[in-house]
Amino acid sequence: MTKIKEIRCIQTHRLRSFCIRHDYFNAGTNEEYDAMFELVRHGKGYDIDIERLRQVAEAIREHTAFPELTDDVTVGDIMAALAREVVEYYYEEDDE
Repeated sequence: MTKIKEIRCIQTHRLRSFCIRHDYFNAGTNEEYDAMFELVRHGKGYDIDIERLRQVAEAIREHTAFPELTDDVTVGDIMAALAREVVEYYYEEDDE
């Protein structure tokens, strides 16, 4: 039976566009912004696991000044949005 492996990838340009589109990371420094990108840069964004996705979402949440009405945006909300809008999915077959 063929096994299928799901591979999740995040590219920095897609992450940057996501933050701009949603006005995320509007309260962080350039160094903090770069640190978030380091989580997915240089091959670290290939086959991203749920823990790495959580770290990216936490960095976004921590460095975003939300307007009063959207104050309740959670890390889980950001993770779901990242999964929909930023993460690219690939599938590999393993014939073992």
